[in-house]
Order: sequence, then structure tokens, then C-alpha cells
Amino acid sequence: MADVAAPIVNLSDALACDGETITLDAGTEGVTYQWSTGAETQTIDVTDAGWYVVTVTNFTGCTTIDSAFVSVDCNLYPGDGNNDGIANYLDLLSIGNHFNQTGAARIDASNNWTPQALTPWGIDASNGMDIGYADCNGDGTINAADTTAIALNYGNEHQAVIINAPQTFSVSLQANPANEGFVDAETAIIPFDVVVSNTNNTPLNEIYGIGFKLHYTSPTPASMAVAFQDASSGWMSYLGDASSNNPDNQILTLTRNFVTSDTTGELHIALTKVNGQAIEGTLAGVCRVIATVTIDTWGLKSLDSSASSPIPVTFSFDGITLTTADGTTYQQANSVTDTLLIPTIPTGINTPKQAAVNWVIYPNPANDYVTIFVKDAKSNNAASNINIYDVTGRLVLSKPINANQHTLTIPTNSLNSGLYYCWYGNSVQKLLISK
Repeated sequence: MADVAAPIVNLSDALACDGETITLDAGTEGVTYQWSTGAETQTIDVTDAGWYVVTVTNFTGCTTIDSAFVSVDCNLYPGDGNNDGIANYLDLLSIGNHFNQTGAARIDASNNWTPQALTPWGIDASNGMDIGYADCNGDGTINAADTTAIALNYGNEHQAVIINAPQTFSVSLQANPANEGFVDAETAIIPFDVVVSNTNNTPLNEIYGIGFKLHYTSPTPASMAVAFQDASSGWMSYLGDASSNNPDNQILTLTRNFVTSDTTGELHIALTKVNGQAIEGTLAGVCRVIATVTIDTWGLKSLDSSASSPIPVTFSFDGITLTTADGTTYQQANSVTDTLLIPTIPTGINTPKQAAVNWVIYPNPANDYVTIFVKDAKSNNAASNINIYDVTGRLVLSKPINANQHTLTIPTNSLNSGLYYCWYGNSVQKLLISK
């Protein structure tokens, strides 16, 4: 007689707020069911806190015992938008999945890291969590304002009941460095596409949000910051913000920078759609991350020396989490490591030797406009141009400046936040757009 497996039972811990009823289901593989409450049914409805144990017996007499803990502690900690016990980058994904949903505002709500009573909004069927947890600031609406609580309380922890743990997935997160990266006197601009693909390298589809930790190690003192761009053929047609009128441009982003030593650090990164519509189809990438690595390279390289050696910077990814539009969460426990050789010769913008700078940019950082002031305007009759390039070497703005003209104001409202390079004559200055 062939062996018969014991019945499969998968009870999950649950949270019941203010008299909510939780249904515990012991599965369909049993002939008899015996609960610690005395019930003998496949499912039981509970409203009280405590452990619930079930013994399931199949037709061969094989048994399985499983248990679940039901909590009625419905306190919310502002910033822990997914109620997993910590305020961090993953809470942005919960905000994205429930964006613009409304419910009861919290009484005496604040962003202080203190337990605050949650008035139930309703259960998210994908993970068993009350949707009201994503209303981090307690104003009754889930929107971009809730990210403030995440920022204020980042890294704070509390005890929490994990209702449904994220599902695991076996895919790789790869940093594919773009060819446009370049290095100036002390800064490496490294654009790379973050690509999520399965085991046969077929890109995934229907990704709604992604979060991960990016670690870096440099052989010489370094620091790093990131910005975002649209990935070529990626799931985000454009990278904008939640207030955009273009549904494909409605993206929330979060970055958090931690310097762990003079040569190492990590960034926590999350991006999520907010309009409830994942981009479907075969996707080549999720997003382009622009890593600006400031490296102490003095004596290690020379801009005009072809003999300079590339500088290896190691990047590793962990804490990789994906969400779909229905709120299903997937996590990969393994880390992914890649070493990029930073070229010591510019490959994006052919940088001539820096000439004496006789002009200034203000304000810098800039928002809607920037003004160029030339201290010693050209005395010849030829006009020239002020050219602004993005970090990939692409010309994004060009404005003529006349001979003997001392000032030129350039609108920059069309530029996304990030690092740019402003050229005048044979000299270049960095320009930061911050919105």
C-alpha cells in the first residue's frame, strides 16, 4: 500500500480590531477537525485574542496539528505603513497599493512614534492587513503626505503581528551599467538599469512596486547618492511624481542614505505606482538608477591619461521586495552582487581640460530657473551657448548668450530633479535641480 501524506494545513496569524471577525480555515484535506475551542468544523470564526489550535485527520487516519495566533492589538505606529514592526522603505509600497483610499481619521493623530489607536478601514484581502495602517499620518487619506511619517521615524521598531508573510520568488535583480557613465575630476556618474528577471532571464511583468537595499564598497574613500530616470523599455514610461496628470507618470520614490564607513555605505530605495494600474507585458527593466559616486581619486587617475586604471566599485542588493497591483508581496532573501569598473576617462561627455571659470550659477540647487552670471563677458562679436547636459551626457537645454552679455536666466522647470552639467566656453560646473 502506498504511503499517504498527512493533510496539509496552513493557518496564518491574524489581527482582529474592534470586534472584527476573523475566519480561520484548516483546509479541505481533512475528514475530521478538532479545534481547541471545541469546534469540529473546517473553519471557525473568532473575535478574541489568543492561540487557536486544530488537529486535522484524513481518511487514512494521518493527522496534522497547526496553530494560529489572533491579536486584537490594533495600535498603529506612524510610518509603519505595512505593520511589519519597522518604519522603512517597504512602507512606501503599502502606500502605493492603497493610494487615494480614504477612511476614518485617527483621533489625536500625529507623526510621533507612539502607539495610536487605529479605527479599522477594512481588511486587504491580499495580506490580511487593515488598510488604515497605510494612512501613516492619520488624516483619513492615503497619499504622498504619509511618506513624512516614514522619514521622521525611519528605522524605529515595535512589536507587530505579521499576518501574511511575503511570498518568496526566485528571480535576480541585476545592475546593468549603461555605457554613458563618465568621470570628472572627482565624481563618477554611473547610470545602470535595475532589471528584475526570472531564472531564464525573461523579464517579469505586472510589477507595481519595488524596494531594495543598495550597498557599495570602494577601494578608496567614497560616498554615493542616487536619482532616477526612465529605464529603456521599462515599466515606467516616465518618472515623475504622484501629482502628475499622466497615469504612467504617477510614481512615488523613496531613498535613504546610510554611510557606514569612509569607503562603504548603503541606500534604501523604493519606487511604486500609485494609480492601481501595473504596466503589463514583457518588460526589459524596472527603473534606471543614477548612482553618483564621489570618490577620492586624487593620484589614482588623470582625466587626460589613457593609462589610468578603472576603479572597481562593488554594488550588492538585498531586501529585494516586489508588489503587484492587487497588493501581493514577493521577497527574495538572497543578495545579488556586481562589481562595476568605473572608467577613468570620460565616455559620455568628452571633457576638455577645465579652463579658468569666470562665471557663476545661482541659485544652485535650483528649481524653476537658473541664472548664469559671466564675470568677464566676451568682448568679441560672436555669441555662444550655455549648454546643460544630464548625467548620461545628453544635451537637455541650450540657450544662446550674446557677446558682452553678463547675465542669462534659463527656465529649468522642464528638468527632473537630479545632477546636471552646465557648460560655458571650455569650462563646466555642476548644477543640482531639486524640486
